[in-house]
Amino acid sequence: MATYLRIWFLALLILLIGAVALNYWVDPYGLYRPYSEGGWKPNGAAQGELVKPYLALKHSPHTLILGNSRAEVGFDPADVAWPESAQPIYNLALPGTGTRVARRLFEHVLAAHPPKTIVLGVDFMDFLVSPDVSNKWEPEIIHRLLITPDGQINNKRWLQMMLDGAITLASLNAVLHSIDTVRMHGRTEVAHLTATGFNPMHDYSRIARNEGYFNLFRQRDIENMRVYQKRPKICFPVARIPLLLSRT
Repeated sequence: MATYLRIWFLALLILLIGAVALNYWVDPYGLYRPYSEGGWKPNGAAQGELVKPYLALKHSPHTLILGNSRAEVGFDPADVAWPESAQPIYNLALPGTGTRVARRLFEHVLAAHPPKTIVLGVDFMDFLVSPDVSNKWEPEIIHRLLITPDGQINNKRWLQMMLDGAITLASLNAVLHSIDTVRMHGRTEVAHLTATGFNPMHDYSRIARNEGYFNLFRQRDIENMRVYQKRPKICFPVARIPLLLSRT
């Protein structure tokens, strides 16, 4: 029995070391190993809330882009239109988020390296919030940030960092995503997240070619209208809208 347990433990240890080595080498989310702008991280596009708070600190950006998915896919930090003085730039916009998350992310970066310029994408529907929503609600991403919602240093951040390390290095999902990254390497029409946090939406190229841009825009308009119809039709008074640049 003891021999069986030793063999079982050794096999498990070898598998775990192999999984960690594979995930670190492939780095399917672009979290650990530096990679070029053309580096292929197709699974990073769906893991923005997991990786972007860490990557933003690594870049120490002079220009920070915040907002929702429209900002994430609309502002490419590598575009030649940006002046040299704006570099380095990082796109910290997250799909499906609003001004509250943008403020938390701004405070997170501000605590480590104050950016010189902020580009903030704001939607009208960001302010269509029910008065019944509790002001105490905070997104789960706050556990990865340097600053707590009350402006204090996040002393428990190391716990989240350990959990995220396990998720990105030792989990079965990470192994599957590493294999998927190797399998899809070089394909041009797959989801992707660049080293600077931009989502070029390459996965929409095939849809646009087959169905046309008109149908894509019409589908998005219909979805936006459905979201609008479900939202409250009032805005908070100005005094209750969180101010992104409330800190100096």
